[in-house]
Amino acid sequence: MTIHHCVKVKFSKFNIFLSFLLFGVSILISCQTKSKFDHIKNENPAWFSKYSFYSDAEYYNFFRTHFLQFQDTTSLGHPEIVRFYENSDPFWTSFGFQQENIEKFLKIIDSSNNHGLPKEMFSYSKIKTLYDSVLTIKIVDKKGLFNVLSALEIELTNSYLLYAKVVTFGATDPKIIHPKKWLFQTDTISPVFFETSLKSIDNFQVYLDSISPKSKTYLALQNELKFYSTICDTAVLDTFKHTKSYFVDKIIANLERNRWRILPSKGSNYVSVNIPEFMVKAYLHDSCYVSQKICCGLTLTKSEREKSTLIHHVYPSGKWETPLLASSINYLVLNPEWNIPYSIMKDEYLSKLQKNNLAIIQKEKLMVFDRTRTSVDPDTIDWKRFTKNNIPYTLVQTSGKHNALGIIKFDFPNPESVYLHDTPNKGAFKRKNRAISHGCCRVENPMELAHVLFKYNELSEYDIEKISIILGFAPTSEQGVLYIDTLLQSEMKYVEQLTDLQKKFYRSLRPTRYKLSKQMNIFIEYYTCFLNEKGKIQYCDDVYYKDFGIINQLNEYKR
Repeated sequence: MTIHHCVKVKFSKFNIFLSFLLFGVSILISCQTKSKFDHIKNENPAWFSKYSFYSDAEYYNFFRTHFLQFQDTTSLGHPEIVRFYENSDPFWTSFGFQQENIEKFLKIIDSSNNHGLPKEMFSYSKIKTLYDSVLTIKIVDKKGLFNVLSALEIELTNSYLLYAKVVTFGATDPKIIHPKKWLFQTDTISPVFFETSLKSIDNFQVYLDSISPKSKTYLALQNELKFYSTICDTAVLDTFKHTKSYFVDKIIANLERNRWRILPSKGSNYVSVNIPEFMVKAYLHDSCYVSQKICCGLTLTKSEREKSTLIHHVYPSGKWETPLLASSINYLVLNPEWNIPYSIMKDEYLSKLQKNNLAIIQKEKLMVFDRTRTSVDPDTIDWKRFTKNNIPYTLVQTSGKHNALGIIKFDFPNPESVYLHDTPNKGAFKRKNRAISHGCCRVENPMELAHVLFKYNELSEYDIEKISIILGFAPTSEQGVLYIDTLLQSEMKYVEQLTDLQKKFYRSLRPTRYKLSKQMNIFIEYYTCFLNEKGKIQYCDDVYYKDFGIINQLNEYKR
């Protein structure tokens, strides 16, 4: 065999080996470019073939090495996106261009107004511009196309995560909308939420629908918004001559409130106070047993609002606004005394005491205590010696029907020490705007609310009668008459043990704290439109001007 022949044979074997090697490399490359989104791959639209310089492998390489490495977590929106793309190929721009998926998502954010949300919150115009630039075949080179596709990919994923977050948790922060007065706990967003959302991106329509609010109230508000969206902007509606924007703004603000994830959930037995409605309602097994008028805390005057500085486009909270909170009613205070807060004493009582000490003391049946909580004879005090910043005494209004808290108080733990209570001033309930208190809520007929708590605690008729007797009502049974005798004997023993000084300040009617064995949840809320017991949307005035803050913040996205 000649040397030439041997070389020829070896060369042929090398060609065969090279062919197998190239075939293997091609298989390897195809495996490496295989995407986890293969199962949702849509055919590239016919027009995309005009980008003859496009290549999946080159684009994926560009996306990872030329785009992501220059993006910080701020421009990417969430650090979870970085981790997502470290382990995944593009979704929206995989295999060239997922036109069908992009258009489906654009349709979703274009319809975000159904949730009362502006579509520009989700970068609708920016995404549409990038999308159209690809669609119109105006990009003339590979790098330009890859840049646009990469930007489109990131914008769509950012928008998708933001949409998921907003429909689940809300677009605004309730602590900012209600500065210093939002005491609710709310469910917070965790990285797990974004990770779950990204894992569901290949089925985004089903996922976004599954996390959208679906409560009866939310769906009713959406239907109401749809109705008003068909009405002329200049139309004047209802007998109160409100414009379309009056209703639309309230619906949008309350859709947002219904997205805030307040903790804990109400359950089926609870007391609910709605500030704008000026009502308290008690529910047993989801049925409303009692509905009563309330008076709540004062808000800012028009002058105070005009002088105030908006923070995050929101008015500051008024000093006396009733805080929003969740708690549990744990005690009834029968025949409560009113420990007059220092702020009220210095602002309202000091000047009265300085003018006529005994008159106000006798009229309101007040007691004076020093800093050691010892009773002091008011005749011995020269109130003119003191200033607002230096009053060494406290005032307590004695128990009785004259007391500002009436004959019963409903206690529940909270940082601002507010409570529900009776009042001797029943005329205030005739007012339309009943935001007149120092923060606590006055109840028009508190005994009706008390009886719901009695029922919830399964009190016997005799236990209820004993409470009524303590409150000053006549007995209704022989047992009740005997109970009065027991109380009188107990009172005589109490008086016998008092010192002479204590007897001087003795009062026969004193507070009795009644502990509830079953505490009932209470929620003090703020809804200016809601689904009422008749299944109708009810509208209320924005007494604390909180709709204003929500609408202002949402409108910022329209600019």
